[in-house]
Amino acid sequence: MLVGEKEVGHVIGRGGEVLRQIRSDSQARVHISAMDELLPLTRERIITISGSLHALLAAQHLLSEQLHTARTERAAKAAIAAGETAPPPAAEQPRTLKLLFPHVSCGVIMGRGGSFIKELMVRA
Repeated sequence: MLVGEKEVGHVIGRGGEVLRQIRSDSQARVHISAMDELLPLTRERIITISGSLHALLAAQHLLSEQLHTARTERAAKAAIAAGETAPPPAAEQPRTLKLLFPHVSCGVIMGRGGSFIKELMVRA
């Protein structure tokens, strides 16, 4: 996964508490790249998740939820600072998940003639 360098602190938590909890709850190995290991030409850090399929999905879900919660809290604080009474509902805020795949996996993910990607787009 790719996470903006300004957001990665929400995933790590104070003293690494949030990250430890995600690792424990998901049973996945979760590694966050060092501050100087950004994706080239971006300001995004790389989160690598490994483990069983169940552990991978659980970790990805927990990470996404943590990021969404942090964004929702930030929007609420901004709304209050701007004098608004209520921030937009969390369900209305779009979510974006950025994933990195090894080059050799791209063909499988895209499908013949882009068929798998097209199917994902229709379902979403």
